[in-house]
Amino acid sequence: MKKIVLLAALLPLVSVNAQKTELKTFEDSVAYAIGCDVAGGVRQMNIDYNMLIQGIADFSKNKNLFSPNDVKNILTEYQIRQQKGAQQKAEENIEKGKKFLAENRNNKSVYQTESGLQYKIVKQGTGNKPKPTDKIKFHYKGSLLDGTVFDSSYDRGQPLTGGVNQFIKGWIEGLQLMPEGSKYIFYIPSNLGYGNQQAGAIPPGSVLIFEVELLEIVK
Repeated sequence: MKKIVLLAALLPLVSVNAQKTELKTFEDSVAYAIGCDVAGGVRQMNIDYNMLIQGIADFSKNKNLFSPNDVKNILTEYQIRQQKGAQQKAEENIEKGKKFLAENRNNKSVYQTESGLQYKIVKQGTGNKPKPTDKIKFHYKGSLLDGTVFDSSYDRGQPLTGGVNQFIKGWIEGLQLMPEGSKYIFYIPSNLGYGNQQAGAIPPGSVLIFEVELLEIVK
């Protein structure tokens, strides 16, 4: 929705030429970059790009089909429908997650903390355990229950550095269990992850599976 609001605010300033591909000036580059930014923001909204472009073109020629009030009402209704859909999806994913975690708990190599975080020790290091205020260097891979990988520092070939207390609750708790040099798998319930909110490619209510390799505590 933020991208839609941004787009609406920019429409009076934009003159659309759908065939234009040559960037002659910096201002051309700015306009093109704004288009890329907006397109990226609406990519997951399942809308017709042709209608999006047509709306911009009609608005720029003062031939738009909707009044400002119509636009407001339509976008408000869209937001309501999206919220209802997200809530339903979250409930479905939470139930799937509960079933998975209950079965996973029966695995003798999986441990569970009081909060509900589950973890498996792939490799146990011998270094110090980080505190919430520490900064760490680490590798990780995050996936969903169906195996979809949504992020991986391994794929980028570059470990990350960050503060322990900057992460989601499941990470903050799990990292403090890991001595330096360890590699764990975290099974994170949605309430210790991103809850009922969509987070990029992560659907609402999702259990998250993270392979985490704690390389070092950064001094």
